[in-house]
Amino acid sequence: MYEGIEFETVNEDGKCECDLVMFALSTCAHCRRAKTFLQESGLKYRFVYLDLIDYSRKQKLKKDLQIKHETRVAFPFLVIDDEKSVVGFIKPEYEKLV
Repeated sequence: MYEGIEFETVNEDGKCECDLVMFALSTCAHCRRAKTFLQESGLKYRFVYLDLIDYSRKQKLKKDLQIKHETRVAFPFLVIDDEKSVVGFIKPEYEKLV
């Protein structure tokens, strides 16, 4: 599903044993808060700003995420171990990762 998407990795030696992938927007305040939380918690994660990639690729990815996770896509969109997702920055949900 993520073919051709270039992710940036944060906290390469982080303490999370799960695979965290965040889809964010470069102008989103909630996305910035979510990224800050993950960074300050020392968790390794990958992210991509969807508003900075090709429009058609972004639309396909959003549709794929919506189908796979059976939920609407809003930002930030955090995928955990390619199974569970958290829509938005919901601090209690993020705290469970720590």
